[in-house]
Amino acid sequence: MKDWSLQAKITTVTSIILTLMLLIICIVVFVFENNMAEAFTAAYKKHFELFVDKQQDLSEKKQSSEFKWMIKILSNIIYPLALDPQAVTIPKWVDIWFSHPDIRAVSITDKKNLPLLSIWKDEKGVQKGKHIPDNVRDHFDRIETANIIDQNNTNLILYAFFSVQGNAENITFINNIRKQIQEMVASNREKLKKIMTAQLIGFLIILVAFITFQIWQFRKLVLRPLSFINRVASRLASFDLTVSHHPKSKDEIGQIFQAYNQVIKAFREILSLAQYNGKKLSDESEHIISIFSRLNTHVNDMEDKSNTVVNAAHQMSSTMTSIASSLNGMQDNVEKISRSTDAMTNNIHSVAVSIDKLSEAMNGIEKNARHGRKVAEKAVDKARETVQTISSLNNAASQIEEIAHIIMSIADKTNLIGLNAAIEAASAGESGRGFSVVAKSIQKFAEQSTKAAINISDKISSVLELIDNSIKKINEIVSTIDEMALSSKTITSSVEEQTYVSEKISVNANLANKNSSEIARQMDTLLTHVQTITNNVDVSAQGAQNVSLNIQSVGKSILDTKEEISDVHNSSVHLEELASNLFQLVDRFDI
Repeated sequence: MKDWSLQAKITTVTSIILTLMLLIICIVVFVFENNMAEAFTAAYKKHFELFVDKQQDLSEKKQSSEFKWMIKILSNIIYPLALDPQAVTIPKWVDIWFSHPDIRAVSITDKKNLPLLSIWKDEKGVQKGKHIPDNVRDHFDRIETANIIDQNNTNLILYAFFSVQGNAENITFINNIRKQIQEMVASNREKLKKIMTAQLIGFLIILVAFITFQIWQFRKLVLRPLSFINRVASRLASFDLTVSHHPKSKDEIGQIFQAYNQVIKAFREILSLAQYNGKKLSDESEHIISIFSRLNTHVNDMEDKSNTVVNAAHQMSSTMTSIASSLNGMQDNVEKISRSTDAMTNNIHSVAVSIDKLSEAMNGIEKNARHGRKVAEKAVDKARETVQTISSLNNAASQIEEIAHIIMSIADKTNLIGLNAAIEAASAGESGRGFSVVAKSIQKFAEQSTKAAINISDKISSVLELIDNSIKKINEIVSTIDEMALSSKTITSSVEEQTYVSEKISVNANLANKNSSEIARQMDTLLTHVQTITNNVDVSAQGAQNVSLNIQSVGKSILDTKEEISDVHNSSVHLEELASNLFQLVDRFDI
């Protein structure tokens, strides 16, 4: 019976209970009817017995009065016979008297009960004697006595003996009546048995019909709704929330279905919201991943540009070093020229040669200065592009931070959804145990989403801080490069002016003798300009070194930013996996 279904168990137990109850009722009714019939039969039999006994008493009383009358007659008739004991013949009237079927014998005794005369009737006829034979006495069942007083006042006793068989017709009648009563009682009992059998069959038919009706009613009102509830529970266990039923009845089954409908409706709304938020979270996670991919591309581009700027800074530094060495040589030459100005007339040829060398050196300086200026302009352009890239990176990080806040909001809503689902599952009792597991999974996912969002927000904050530091350093680099560009411009102008002066000196070399004082003055001016150029070149070289150091720092910051972005990207991938798991978990439900 353990393996039976609930329907079979309830039907079997209900049928057994109803059968036992109806059988008990039938047994009680049958026992009551049997007792009533027995009581009625006993009363009926007793009534007839009383009637028969009454008739028998009346007959006996009548017979007794007849016997008394007969004894009185006999005492008067037989008395002469007792006075004439010698008489041999019995008078005919005595024979006629003894023809009565009840009289068997008559005996007259004295006071001492000694027989004087006896007359009896046997097979041979009426006999006379003193003693009644014993074989005749065996048929007596009634004795009546009477006193006889003779003429001498002698008391005699008359005994009249009667036989039962003398009242055979009356006894036969009474026995027939008794027999009829017994037959009637037996017939009534047989009829009662038939009636009880018919009633039993009727009760069994009624019992079968009642049980069939009860089973039909039970199947309709209880088992069919229970079977439907079982199917509903099976569909709910298979994550199908599209099932619903709206019974017309307002009984307990209808209330159960109403409670089921309310729970299913609540879970349908919760899971719809969870599906929407899970899909939205998955889309936002994919958007974050795409943003981080673009951000990673920008960082790689910025790293390449930073490397280009570093190379340009190194090249510019080497150029500034070359310019500085050339200027140092030029300064030495100018000093030599200045020292040799007094002996210019004697060494005009040497001056011309030196001026030619100076002109060549100035041409080289001019080329290097122009090249340094171009490098500085390229460095400025690269630095500005780097600033724009980092600004884009900052905007992307800000968007990611906003998305992280959205994810945290979605996680809070998901946690609230899980809490509502847990409340609805608790209100559903045992049928909501499966939904309680789903609610816990949703809450756990919300907690993980919140942690991932917080982690992403922290990483984004670190990235923003690094980006701000990079922007500051790149701005410093841009300022330094601008100063370098300004210095290069000044150097170029000075070199062009010195070139022009050198050419002028070369043209006027032949007139050196005439213009020695002018040459000395120009040499002083040239020396001053060379010193200025040297100072500017030193500043430019120092700036180039600072640019190189700052660019290296920026490269390091970019590498750190790249690592942070990689961590945030991993967190975003994990968040996307959590969102996919949530969506898959909720998508299992058919709503």
